[in-house]
Amino acid sequence: MVVADRHLVTPEHHVKWMAHVNEALRNVTEPTKLESLVHHLESALDLGVTIQHVKSLMGSDDDDQKLRGELRGGDSHEATFLPAIYLETQRTRIDQFFAANGYFTLDTCLAMDLPPNRMGLYLQESFPNSIVLQHCVIDVDVIASPLKGAVEEAMVADSFVNLNAFLPEPLLANEEDVTRMIQNHVLSNMESSNGQHPSSGILVQCDGDVLCFSPGMIRTIQKHHLPLLIESYAKTRAEEMDHAGMAEASMAEELSCQPPQGKKRGGSKRSTKKVDATDSIGDGTKKGKDKKRNRKGGARKEEASDLPMSDSMACSIVPLALVAQRVADAYPELADLQEDRHGPLQEYSLNNNNNDAVPWERSSEDDPGSVMIGIGPLYEFCRIALFSSHLEDACRRALRAELVRVVSTKKGCSVSGRKAGAAKTQSIDEAFQDPACFPTSFYVVQLVSKAIQTITAANANDTDINMIASLEHDFLKGCAADFTKRITQYCLFQNGVEDDIFSFHKHDNSNDIDPAHDQSNLPSFCHAVNLATCKFNPVYLSCPASENSLDGTTPQDPLPALRNVLPGSIGVALARMWVLCGGECYHHGAKVAADGSITYRPGDFAGFLRHAEESCLTICGLPFKVLDKKSEKQTLFARRHELSQALDRTMEPGLVLDLTIMLLFQQVKHLTVNGLDLRDTILKLLVKEKKIPDAVATEIEKLANCINNGGQELGDLLVYRVKEFGLCRDISKVESTSALEK
Repeated sequence: MVVADRHLVTPEHHVKWMAHVNEALRNVTEPTKLESLVHHLESALDLGVTIQHVKSLMGSDDDDQKLRGELRGGDSHEATFLPAIYLETQRTRIDQFFAANGYFTLDTCLAMDLPPNRMGLYLQESFPNSIVLQHCVIDVDVIASPLKGAVEEAMVADSFVNLNAFLPEPLLANEEDVTRMIQNHVLSNMESSNGQHPSSGILVQCDGDVLCFSPGMIRTIQKHHLPLLIESYAKTRAEEMDHAGMAEASMAEELSCQPPQGKKRGGSKRSTKKVDATDSIGDGTKKGKDKKRNRKGGARKEEASDLPMSDSMACSIVPLALVAQRVADAYPELADLQEDRHGPLQEYSLNNNNNDAVPWERSSEDDPGSVMIGIGPLYEFCRIALFSSHLEDACRRALRAELVRVVSTKKGCSVSGRKAGAAKTQSIDEAFQDPACFPTSFYVVQLVSKAIQTITAANANDTDINMIASLEHDFLKGCAADFTKRITQYCLFQNGVEDDIFSFHKHDNSNDIDPAHDQSNLPSFCHAVNLATCKFNPVYLSCPASENSLDGTTPQDPLPALRNVLPGSIGVALARMWVLCGGECYHHGAKVAADGSITYRPGDFAGFLRHAEESCLTICGLPFKVLDKKSEKQTLFARRHELSQALDRTMEPGLVLDLTIMLLFQQVKHLTVNGLDLRDTILKLLVKEKKIPDAVATEIEKLANCINNGGQELGDLLVYRVKEFGLCRDISKVESTSALEK
């Protein structure tokens, strides 16, 4: 006898019942709950006995006596039998969906009757390369590859990209999965662009948008937009405090906050090491305490500032509304996206002249009485990428410098002979010392001079004296004179010398005009060094006529003037550096013979290199940075990237020829060349190299001859082929021009 549901059942009835169950389940094509089957057959046997019987009938596919299918739900009332035919159909539907869409979410699991806890393993059986996230599974080729392409374009352009167009809408529902997918499976697998890895950028998810901001865009804002904005706001704020009678009180309060000399506020060890350029204003890839800031909306944790802060200086930070407006002006696409989501920026900030109404800290979403202002992708980007302790310190330093200027001016003290504001003075110092500026100019001098020395050594047996002299002369007039001009302008600025005393152009007695494309409004001597320079602009140091001159029109000798206006040995060392560049680079460097012929005071190639290395620390307070193997490799890599970008953007024949020669010479000789000898001496040396195929050498020489002949027989096809040579990664493998075209 069998006990079932408080009934005694005979063995015959039990066998008969099990046969009915077996027959019923063999004929089903859809999932069948065992509880409903028991009620349908009106058996006295309970559900538990039926479940155990079905389990015993489950077996291998080869056993015809066994049930083919799957039992889900365990021993509960939800126990369900899924026949094999249904499972096969389900597998086909799921595989087809994943192959077509490239993703599978938890919602899709429920819709297709697949247990969510089996989603990852189930899909990886058919798609081994799929990626399992917390709430979905994705196909790398279908989902991640388009994202990678979109991000790469943004990296090259130093811009941002809205990834919504590349992400299926169901995936956008879970921010954690989107973040993990982009960071771990897109950005981390990409190569560096413009010298920075994409993973150091910023990912902002706001209003359903997924925005990826490149490190180059963040760096551009930090270096070119924020300094000018900080200076302007510091001036305005200092004037407001002065009008309110707060300037002197604030300075006194600041002095009372200063720690005693030799001690650091709060016992902190403040390093005197120069901060990296990317950290000078704000850093999107924050370290330490900055990382603790909640990106989704929590309040920013307090950070210990390097500078003491009085109560009156607490409002020195540039308002978020002004920063957002400056970013919006520079990146209209981001402004359009912000306005599409939340209306015009001026609606609640600038038009009301209430810039502090948009807080850097996010408003609490949990407070029903709070007004949600300063929200949207533009503001979130500013908060995440730009707001840091470095920004706060930069703003406080700028305001403090402006207050010193205001108070000193009121007391009749001159803080400097220059017209620039105190904040701008600080920005200029930081920009000049930036690794991309003066330190890189050290490297360029050494790289170009190394090329000349290598060429001289390689041709020691049959040295062409005229060729070597031409290369050295070109170096002194170009690279060396440009370096000397940069350091001279900085020294004049440092020592408060008026801008119009010296001119650095032969036919222009005015001060240098910054290139129009530079948005920092900083003087040219603190711009980043352009590693893609083909030929340096002519440099000519001169002084306007002195009031004491005989006719009032004869220019002064600039070298004695340098010694007079600069203190100590600075002027002497600078004058010596100009002399070593050669007389063509400064006024009074030429002599006119009786027959009217002009001779110039010769420069000294080896003497210039020696003097630059020995005197830089004395002249400007910065030691000469000797080029080591690591720095050389990094600089050459950056130079090749800049040259390739410049070549890719142009079809001007002369520029294509020069850039191609520079790129190929670096590729086959690992040397840096530029200047007026590119199409003459350097080209002759290049075409003799064994790594340069004859077909390539012929085409390059043909283009050079066409240019020398005034453009005769010059066609776009020839220019295009030479351009492709320059962009080729391995020129030695190019056997013919037709092979390159393939």
